[in-house]
Amino acid sequence: MLVITGTGRSGTSIVAAWLKKCGVIKYDCEWIPQFNSGFDTPDVARVNSAIWLGNDLPLQSIPAQTTAIKAFEYDIIKDPKFFYGNVLNTWLSVRQDMKFLICLRKFSEVEKSRLNLSQLAMARKPQELENDLGKFMNQLIFNNIPFEFIVFPKFTDQYEDVYNKIIKLYPTIDINMETGRKVWDNLIDTSKLHL
Repeated sequence: MLVITGTGRSGTSIVAAWLKKCGVIKYDCEWIPQFNSGFDTPDVARVNSAIWLGNDLPLQSIPAQTTAIKAFEYDIIKDPKFFYGNVLNTWLSVRQDMKFLICLRKFSEVEKSRLNLSQLAMARKPQELENDLGKFMNQLIFNNIPFEFIVFPKFTDQYEDVYNKIIKLYPTIDINMETGRKVWDNLIDTSKLHL
């Protein structure tokens, strides 16, 4: 399972939109214009919110969470909440078949972007994001989980790098490099990036 994650406000939606337009994301998802983001896997996002925030009564118990995680049969999912709290640790207690494409952005810019969108409940200070990254990477490294990094907004001009990192993590993905490039070039409009 390829997981697209990161701090949030770090380009995860761009990558997921590209994968969706290339036809390899099969779940129903949508763009949310007021947040300039989207394409999360809805049922995964629900479980991860329950793990991180405890905001979903039917999914607040660990047995309910692990049952839901075991049942997911996606090849690709996108949810920035893997980066926070106990989300990754809960998933790793159930399955080891994940590979991560991690979208990063300067932590001060993540905080500023969240505040600009009035996402106050999700805004985290740069020091908190550094701590989150350290905990997240510790879990990946010590559980031998494959991962690659891309950096926003720089990666929007580095199609081949993004493509090659995805191929490294998911070699059987059904995206031809040149077809993928055409989709990428039609999708990426750097004048519309909220930096």
